Amino acid sequence: MGCERPEWLSVDLVRPFAVAGPYDRLAATTLLFFLALQGNDFPLRFDVPEFWDPVWAYNAEEIEYLRGAMSFRGLIRAEDVADDSLAAPFHDAESRRLGLLDALGGDDVAVRSLFEDYWRLTTRLDELGRLRPAQLPEAIRVEAIWLLLVSPLWEVSEAGSALAAALATRDEEWARRLTEWATWDDETSWWGALVALRLVADQTGNDEGLFAALRVQSRSESAQLRGNCANTLQTLVAGASRARQGDLLTIFEEEIRLLVHGDDVWAVNEILILLETLGEAREEWAARWAVDAAPLIRLTPHWRDQDASNWGDHVTGCLADARAQGASD
Repeated sequence: MGCERPEWLSVDLVRPFAVAGPYDRLAATTLLFFLALQGNDFPLRFDVPEFWDPVWAYNAEEIEYLRGAMSFRGLIRAEDVADDSLAAPFHDAESRRLGLLDALGGDDVAVRSLFEDYWRLTTRLDELGRLRPAQLPEAIRVEAIWLLLVSPLWEVSEAGSALAAALATRDEEWARRLTEWATWDDETSWWGALVALRLVADQTGNDEGLFAALRVQSRSESAQLRGNCANTLQTLVAGASRARQGDLLTIFEEEIRLLVHGDDVWAVNEILILLETLGEAREEWAARWAVDAAPLIRLTPHWRDQDASNWGDHVTGCLADARAQGASD
């Protein structure tokens, strides 16, 4: 999401998105994030306390990442960021971006132009979507795709994932590189690499790298990475035949149990959506994962009677009520 006329924005215009449900808040966060990366001070003027103090960990991670972007652009002081390492990925990407531009030859005008606009590439998504791996000079290809894949702008990251997947479908070295990026200690590349590995599995049937990444990422401390992992598992199972579904659920039984017993809304919600796709097997797997004993599920004991797509808003309300009751006791 870009913003061509930021001067038209007002707090009142953006507020409804900022105080919406746990998922709908993404529109406000993405907008403020883009503006922060342009050095626009609108996030500083966005005085909506509920937005800056969210209920769920994955929303809180978005806020801290936004603060990291604001620190990177000098909108706030580093000491005002809860974790001063949050700006580090932005500084690292900027250093690598400048190094890539230095390495590009003078004839690579189109590629140079894209990376000169790296922090605002959501305004050039059509051009980025037409980019092919062969257009990236071999000397900077790995670095260029890495920078796109780890972009904090999710549409740009998805474009980087598509480029990486296109190479990995026909090059074993790239397939190994993607698996490494999706599982090594530096989680910066985990999200984009997992998306790329899913594309590779869909296009080639080779799911070895994807499975390795899901096993590792389901154990991340990041609520966002666990949520993305749960979403990938949910869509992977939902798109499989009934026979294949049973195989996948058995392969990832431990990981799914970990995710549904977590403490954040997104990953748990994805597993409830997964259960809805299982038909007659739903209760068997709910018992095997001990779903009813999961901490967040216990807040919503009638979850079976609800549409899983609305569970996130429902459990948010239940948690707010529980906190209010605790404060009054």
